Amino acid sequence: MSSAREQGYREHPSWLESFETAWVQIRRHRLRSALTALGVVIAVAGLMALAATMAGLEAGVNRAFKQIGSDLHQVGPNYRKVMAGKTVSALDDAQWRVLQTQPGLRWPVATMAVSAELQNRQGRPLVLQVKGVQGSWLQLYRQSLSEGRFILPSDVEAHQRVAVLSRPAAAALQLSAPWLAQTVVISGRRLRVIGILGDTDVSSEASWRAEVFVPLSLAREMSPKAQELDFAFAVQPAQDPGRVVQGLTQALRQSMQTPAGEESDFRIQSASDLQRTNRTIIAMVSSVLAVVVAISLLVGGIGIMNVMLVAVQERVQEIGLMRALGATQRCIRRQFLCEAGLLSLLGALLGTVIGIALGNSIVLLLPQAEFSLPPLWAVLLSLGTSLLVGLAAGALPAQRAAELDPVLALHQP
Repeated sequence: MSSAREQGYREHPSWLESFETAWVQIRRHRLRSALTALGVVIAVAGLMALAATMAGLEAGVNRAFKQIGSDLHQVGPNYRKVMAGKTVSALDDAQWRVLQTQPGLRWPVATMAVSAELQNRQGRPLVLQVKGVQGSWLQLYRQSLSEGRFILPSDVEAHQRVAVLSRPAAAALQLSAPWLAQTVVISGRRLRVIGILGDTDVSSEASWRAEVFVPLSLAREMSPKAQELDFAFAVQPAQDPGRVVQGLTQALRQSMQTPAGEESDFRIQSASDLQRTNRTIIAMVSSVLAVVVAISLLVGGIGIMNVMLVAVQERVQEIGLMRALGATQRCIRRQFLCEAGLLSLLGALLGTVIGIALGNSIVLLLPQAEFSLPPLWAVLLSLGTSLLVGLAAGALPAQRAAELDPVLALHQP
């Protein structure tokens, strides 16, 4: 109190001086200030982690589509029909034959996901994606081999027990050079490694690609109950993609004996369609999580308001002295608003740094994502929103402080 008298008090301090005084108060009560801003730190960190993760996912998927080109098309189950509770026939060998003979297509590929058990050299179980494949996979997805060869039609026909691995899969299986002299055990079957994909990490290029490839016929032996196929193809350069897809749709509907007027059991999507779907999914997930983060930020604002109300009660004599030295109600109100706003802003800055680090740590666990910073608008929005929340939370305590009677405040013990 004596220091306040010695320093004096300006009747109309500037905003900068009010922030300097607020900073002194925050440093004087470090622990309380840290706990007060904790809610804002958590909320903003969650928002930044979400933004960084979604940006990393989108960047990885965009890079994948840029590499494989816009002429890629995929044929899979019509999940909209499944969600409507309708029966959907699976794509099988009959449709694969139709696809292979359909004009205007190039590099047709048939794949089947396999539920398989793998172990590394130490006997630890691994979670790797295994996929049976038949067709021109390397050409369609623009991949190359660093060693060996890929799966040939003769491997499929002869049910050869062979496998092609991506480098991450080979590392997870603890295989060492020479790669082609190694064997891997999948679902109790010993397979000979015949090829290693190039330096490109297949799993980071697109979520539908596998890390372990086996002949389609062998995949059927491994998963006799799961015989559903997925197809992919590219359109010949001189062909109209829309007309080619329309012709293929009619041929597949006829093969599957789909009645006229009934929705198809399959869906053909281009690379652009898949990219738009991916963006829609990311936007939906981001919206839901953003609501959760907003609620957390509101809770953090309530925490700031509660602590500031307690601070008003603790600093009654200080407020009375400031009024006695000439401070107006407006100055008192501004002082407490600056403290609340600065607390919230500092919490938002710390939360931004933590959130970006956390988001990119999550990206490391997502094979199809890549390192990315959240968009600038997300950072500015979180900082601005946090500041507004802090000011709103400090409004009531600031008004309470401004309305204190200076005479009663000075005599309060």
